[in-house]
Amino acid sequence: MTTRTNSPTRLPAPAGGGATAGMRRPRPRLRILVYALAEIDVPGGPAVHTLNLLEGFREIGCDARLVCPRPRARPAEPLPAECRFVPFFGFGPVRLLAFAGLSFLRLAGQALTWAPHAIHARYDENAALPALAALLTRTPLVIDLNGPIPRRTAWSRLPFRIARGLIANSEELRRRTCAEFAVPAERSRVVSMHVDTERFRPLSRERCRAELGLEAGVPIIGYIGTFQPAHDLDVMLDGFDELVRTGFDARLLLVGGGNEEARCRARAASLSAADRIRFTGWVPHERVPLYVNSFDVGLALLKPEKAFATEAFLKIKEYLACGVPVVANDCDAALFEEYPAGAVRRPGGSGAAALAAAIRASLREPAPSEAARAFIEQRFNLAAAARRTEDFIRSIV
Repeated sequence: MTTRTNSPTRLPAPAGGGATAGMRRPRPRLRILVYALAEIDVPGGPAVHTLNLLEGFREIGCDARLVCPRPRARPAEPLPAECRFVPFFGFGPVRLLAFAGLSFLRLAGQALTWAPHAIHARYDENAALPALAALLTRTPLVIDLNGPIPRRTAWSRLPFRIARGLIANSEELRRRTCAEFAVPAERSRVVSMHVDTERFRPLSRERCRAELGLEAGVPIIGYIGTFQPAHDLDVMLDGFDELVRTGFDARLLLVGGGNEEARCRARAASLSAADRIRFTGWVPHERVPLYVNSFDVGLALLKPEKAFATEAFLKIKEYLACGVPVVANDCDAALFEEYPAGAVRRPGGSGAAALAAAIRASLREPAPSEAARAFIEQRFNLAAAARRTEDFIRSIV
C-alpha cells in the first residue's frame, strides 16, 4: 500500500502547538466520498450496506457524498447523502466501457472539486476505478471489503497497492486479505456489518403476520437475503423437510431472490413438505422488518467451503435486533462467543438432521430476545459503525 505525506486533503493539524490547557479543539468535519457499484434501488446486500453506511455518517456529522449508478426509479425514501449518479447507456461491451469511463470521471471530478479527506470504495470487480481516481487526485483511498477474498490478479491487486487503508467486515477476512495482498496490519481495521436499529426493532408478531397475510398460530422458520452459492439453501430446505417429517408442524418462509432462486423453488417442490414452503421473491427493504418479526426462528447458513469461510451475515444482526432467535453455522464465527447465550444456536452437524434438531431446540427453549436486542443496539447500530470507520480514516489520512 502506498504512503503519501503531501495529500491536499490531509486533516489540518492544531495551530499554535496544541489546545489551551483544559480545552479540547473540535475535530474538523470529515468529508468522505463514497463509491458503490450497486444501484441503490436494486434489492440486495450491497445497496443496503451502502445506505446504512451513509445514514451512519449522517448521524455522526460526517459530510458524505455518494457516486453510484443512476437508479432505475426514484428512491421511495429520502437518501441520507448527496448523490452523484452515473448513467448507463448503450449496449453490450460499449455499455460497460462507457459506465466505467463515466464513473472514473465522476469520481475524479468530485475528488478535485469537493476535496474529500478520503474516498471510501466498496470492493467489487470495478475497484480499480476508484483506485485510479484516488491516485490521480492524490486522495487517500479506503477499500471496504465485505465479500470473499478476491482472486489474486494484477487487476485485483491494484486497489490494494494504491489504498491507504483496508476495512473488512470480519477478523478472518481482514487477516487473510492482509496476508494475500501484503496489506500492513496497522493499515487495516475490522468494522462489522451494522444494523438500522430504528427500522429493525421488535414488532407484534400477530400484527406483522396479519399485514402480510401469513398464517397465525403456527411456527414460521424464516430466511431473508440473496439466493447465492455461498448460502446453504439446500440444507435449509432439507432441514425443514426433516423437521416436518418428524411430526413438527411449521412453515418455511424464504424472503429474497437471486441466481439460485429458480433452482431452489424446483428443489422445494420435490420435497414432502412442499406445501408448507413459501417463496416471496424480492420485497422492498422497508418491509423486510415485517417479515423478520413474523419469524419464530431466523436462519443464516453458509456452505462449509473454504471460499466462504470469511463471509459474515448482516441478517444475523437484523434478526437479533428484532428479538428473533437465530440458527446459524460458522458465519460471524468470531462473534459467537459474544452473543447472549441462547440467542444464536449452532447446529450440531452439517446435515439436515442437525439443522432440524437446532430449530426444534430454538422453538422449545425461550431465547433472550431483550438481551439480544440490547447487544445489537449497543455494538452494531449505524452510528457506532460509522464512528469506527471515521476514526480509522482519521488515523490514516
